[in-house]
Amino acid sequence: MDNFFGFLAVAVALASLPCGYWLAKRCTKNTGGRVVLTLVFGVVILVVGVIAVIAGCSAMGGKMDMK
Repeated sequence: MDNFFGFLAVAVALASLPCGYWLAKRCTKNTGGRVVLTLVFGVVILVVGVIAVIAGCSAMGGKMDMK
């Protein structure tokens, strides 16, 4: 089960910037603003997603060792 949550954490990390870009594209047409919003949204999605994966793993009784 720990492998599942590990793969889920990697999927969240890989999807954070494309999702951030998609949200930024919806919010602004300015290129500079789009770059900044992509980074902001990407980091927010990454942090929230990884916290959710770790919380889900802990709720299932597993341990995610950050080594």
